[in-house]
Amino acid sequence: LTDLLAPGLALAQTVGRLGDYFNQELYGLPSNLPWAIFIQPANRLTGYESIEFYHPLFIYEAALNLANMFLLLWLARKFINRLKPGSLFLAYLVVYSVIRFSLEFLRLDAALVYGFNINQVFFALLFVSAAIGLYVRHKA
Repeated sequence: LTDLLAPGLALAQTVGRLGDYFNQELYGLPSNLPWAIFIQPANRLTGYESIEFYHPLFIYEAALNLANMFLLLWLARKFINRLKPGSLFLAYLVVYSVIRFSLEFLRLDAALVYGFNINQVFFALLFVSAAIGLYVRHKA
C-alpha cells in the first residue's frame, strides 16, 4: 500500500508547497538571484526586516518533490519485477530526506538543538535508515 501512495505523496507535497507562496512562509536566505522572491515586511523574520528578496525554498522543494514523483513512477515501471513490497516507499524516503536535508542549508529559521540543526539530523537518520532498508531488502 505504501508503494502505491509514495508517488501521490510526493505530488501532494508539491501542491502543498505552492500554498507556502501565498502565505509567504517558506523562504530562505536573502538573495539577489533573478528568481528571488519579494517577501512582505510583515512576513519577514526578526533581524531581516530591511531585506526584501529571498530564496524561494517552496519552489525549490516543490520542483524537487515533483522530480521525486517522476523518479518513483519511473522506478516502478522500470523495475516492476525486481521491486519488493515497500521498496518504492523506501526510495521515496531516501530521496525526500536528501531534498529536505539539502534545503535546510538555505533556511533562516533552523531548529537548533545543542548547535545542531535537528531537522538535518532527523533527515540524515531517515536517509541512513531507508537506504539500509533498501540495501538489506535487495542484496543478492
